[in-house]
Amino acid sequence: MKQLLIFLEMVVKSRMDHELGKTETLAKPNLDLYFDPNEFLGKIIQDLNIKNQELLLLALAMVPYIAPGFLSKIVQEYFPEGTSLPEFGGYKSKYHRGIIPTGETLLYLLGGNDPVSRKKYIAIFQDSRLLKEGHILIGEASEEEPFYAAPIYPDQEFADNLLMESVRPPKPSPNFPAERITTDLDWEDLVLSEKTFSQIRALEDWLTYNEQLMEEWGLKRSVKPGYRVMFFGPPGTGKTLTAGLLGKYTGKDVYRVDLSLVVSKYIGETEKNLSRLFQKASGKSWILFLMKPMPFLVRERT
Repeated sequence: MKQLLIFLEMVVKSRMDHELGKTETLAKPNLDLYFDPNEFLGKIIQDLNIKNQELLLLALAMVPYIAPGFLSKIVQEYFPEGTSLPEFGGYKSKYHRGIIPTGETLLYLLGGNDPVSRKKYIAIFQDSRLLKEGHILIGEASEEEPFYAAPIYPDQEFADNLLMESVRPPKPSPNFPAERITTDLDWEDLVLSEKTFSQIRALEDWLTYNEQLMEEWGLKRSVKPGYRVMFFGPPGTGKTLTAGLLGKYTGKDVYRVDLSLVVSKYIGETEKNLSRLFQKASGKSWILFLMKPMPFLVRERT
């Protein structure tokens, strides 16, 4: 993490010196940095080939977590009397006292105040692997504002891995209307027909050996990732228990999703809700157990 701060400080000071006329040319930071490949940060940098612009995006997203006053302190060095410096972007939230970077902050550090350079670098919001794969997120700005005026921040699980080398289970929220389910029961407690049970065990094998099939056997070139299956039956037939057992015996977290909280009467909102849900689960190897809400039974009076 210290290496990220060193890199970010070099980039910020280089840009500020250039924009304020202290240097005629923009100094390129020394990128001779070492990230331990045995740690999550080093591994993700190596796996995604993160460097230059992407490394800056990563550093900005993480700086509020590892050094809250970092950006404020640097800006204060250049403007001891205080300044709004709108070009720098960023904002202060209700609880976080430091500067939370926005897409504007990223654009300023990459392109400064030059419109041509800013137009060139704006493509990072579309091309970045960190953004595409959901490791780094950008909030939603108001319709009248530039989309990049919103904050950039890490996905919760991604931040947990960077900071703690472990992941906290996500909490139910409007963007993730799901709760984790577990079970103390075993396969012997599940009562199913022999045919159905063999199908379930085949699904267990797929979940267990999925990575080997996709990576070592090269099936990812012709087979879509993930596995979709429908459980059908009235309440009490073991649908939830089956999902819990599959998670238990394959070492995967199972999250039960209440579809009544996803479906919306407004046009387009259901699709957006599902997109946020699947984006949250992308790359996590979770089992999503989507439950259709039971219809109300209406009985006529006699």
